[in-house]
Amino acid sequence: MDICDIVMNFYRIFLDFQAEAVRYKSEQKYNFEKINDLGPRLYHLKNAVHDLASSVSDVGVDDLFDLIVGSIFHEMLHLKEYIYVLQSYEPRYAAFSKQAETRKLAEPEKDFLRHSLQIVDEAKLGLPEKTKELEELYRDALHLLEAVLRYYRENDRLIRCILLEKELFEKMLGDDGVAGLFEKMFDSGAIEGFCRAGENFLKSGFHKEAVSAFDEAIARGNMLVPEDVKFAEKQVWLEKAKVNSVQAQLNV
Repeated sequence: MDICDIVMNFYRIFLDFQAEAVRYKSEQKYNFEKINDLGPRLYHLKNAVHDLASSVSDVGVDDLFDLIVGSIFHEMLHLKEYIYVLQSYEPRYAAFSKQAETRKLAEPEKDFLRHSLQIVDEAKLGLPEKTKELEELYRDALHLLEAVLRYYRENDRLIRCILLEKELFEKMLGDDGVAGLFEKMFDSGAIEGFCRAGENFLKSGFHKEAVSAFDEAIARGNMLVPEDVKFAEKQVWLEKAKVNSVQAQLNV
């Protein structure tokens, strides 16, 4: 995975977990299969993030993101274990406990029953706490991911991917999610981000996508006011978008 794959996979995993967490809060039950499916996906993501962090010489946002994704992976294993205990073992423990009411148990059986009830109690107490911990870790990771995206803002494929996966970002960040993200990634904000994306599309031969990106930059540039502290810099990107848009339209 490169940085583009890492970002997209993280967002998709987060959305899938979030959906299950909402389900748990309303129904007091997780879908074990869906949580179990997150395990391999998180494992591969964890390894990819670690490889990325290892390839960068300076200690920075990559290392912190590496740490937090690894923490999410391990905490998810605990969550999965609690879910499995409550959905698979608790009913069997309960059946055994009921049988114990009608016959005398041997000492090993009494020990097992006591331990099984402790395991179930631990899972019942731990599940809501683990859910809360994971939600907090994901929120921290999302905040940190903004810094990661800014760090890799010169990556051509990443910029294109953000626009190509617009629907995903809108699910994550709202209707104006891509523009809001570009505002945080680039010094001249969304105008620069859309213009850079358009240039990348144009360079790669994706003329229709280039026109769309340049149009976004132009639309935002036309709303510029002189009071903007970066008015001059944004004007430069606006003029670039206008010129490049004409070139791109000739090839559509």
